[in-house]
Amino acid sequence: MTATELARAYCCDEIITVLLSKRELNFSTEAEEINTFQPWHVGFDLRGLGLIPITLAAYKNTFHPKHIDPSKSIMTVLGDIFNDLNTSENRWEEVCNKICDSLYVVNQNPAAALTKCANRKEFYQSIIKTYTIEETYFYTQMNTALRRQEMSGYKPSANDLAMGPYIVMYQILLLFWSDLGRENLKTYRRMQLTEKDMKKYQVGVKFTWVSFVSSSVEVKNAVAFPTCKGVVGEYVVTFTIDNTANSNHQPRDIEMFAMYMERERVYPAGAKFIVTNTQQRKGEMQVDLKLLDS
Repeated sequence: MTATELARAYCCDEIITVLLSKRELNFSTEAEEINTFQPWHVGFDLRGLGLIPITLAAYKNTFHPKHIDPSKSIMTVLGDIFNDLNTSENRWEEVCNKICDSLYVVNQNPAAALTKCANRKEFYQSIIKTYTIEETYFYTQMNTALRRQEMSGYKPSANDLAMGPYIVMYQILLLFWSDLGRENLKTYRRMQLTEKDMKKYQVGVKFTWVSFVSSSVEVKNAVAFPTCKGVVGEYVVTFTIDNTANSNHQPRDIEMFAMYMERERVYPAGAKFIVTNTQQRKGEMQVDLKLLDS
């Protein structure tokens, strides 16, 4: 049974609208054939529909089996899920099992690591650690899935949706887990950008990084990498980021649970910034950013 057929069977008019929308969201045939879709009785603003809301709809019975107030924001719903995980004895295990089942078809390494969790805290720690294991390239797969949301006629693939539960859980922990301290000092991120991408960072421009963004409080640990697999940019760019804003998206200190000690700070997906300065210095482009309030 396809996602659309399942939605019809459960009389989920809002989800049918999402699935059949040609203006804002088109599911590929591959994605339609995933049989893990669960109805979510809440309307979406289709213009803002992304992978995290779609995942919450598809896996509602796993993440939020109770009724959801349609007036609640996605941020509030994510907070409700975190509170439920912390107050229910076995809810963490149900979510962990679903993440493992869906993730296995995309990347077996993080799925295998998560199956070893014996309690809630180990589950949380493993979610953070598996993201930082560079050899599996899982972080690249995840962030590519999130960046695809920016594409015209966005189509989440079957693999995107299979990674969705992990992405939701990682976002929840970055936003709400108190063991990950907020960073309000400057952080640094170094990237290789094409000339076309470099020109987007003009003073006064406001923008969103839709994926999870790693940075470091030490500029020496801000290692340059291409914007996407297979692309090497002409410019090495160092971003210096002011994190003093009162924002839910302040970068989180994941070092205690990370695979490598790089003074790493990770921004939750969807952090918003403004470009405050750009200059050429020592053969590199220097771009100053300020995290915006949220």
